[in-house]
Amino acid sequence: MVIETLITLSLQASAVVSPQDAPGLVDSVTLNVVDEVSGDCFTNESAIISRVSYLLETADIPIYDGEVESCTFARPCFSVHLRGNRADGGMCLVVADFAIYFFSIMDISEDDQLLSYSYYEVRSAASVDWNNANLNLMSSAEQVAQDFASSVVRGRRQLSEDE
Repeated sequence: MVIETLITLSLQASAVVSPQDAPGLVDSVTLNVVDEVSGDCFTNESAIISRVSYLLETADIPIYDGEVESCTFARPCFSVHLRGNRADGGMCLVVADFAIYFFSIMDISEDDQLLSYSYYEVRSAASVDWNNANLNLMSSAEQVAQDFASSVVRGRRQLSEDE
């Protein structure tokens, strides 16, 4: 329904969905986690998947597993890429990239072609710890998921007010 609303708005009023409101077009998310951490420096991939899924699902954003190629503006990718290892001295060094990408603006051109512009946001977090990066990266994952869920809810509210 959200996609139909956008296309209807574009066709009837030549309206453009602003970048601030574009997350309101999201009706679900493809969640993808890549864990390239060795040395027991990160051991809670499933906990991060569960927590991110919970935070998004409670904001009425269903989660699907899938390949990056299946992402669209209505089902963007929420990708977590973790890299790191245990250094010779025993310290764990881990970097996490949280990427959210989707089509953010759609419009109908003068010759009735559907135009789209992509959106890409990356946040990175690093952890240096003697034990592992679990707590630090969980906190980062929660913050990114909460911020994204908030932008989707805010965008949905704005788009429904504009109807």
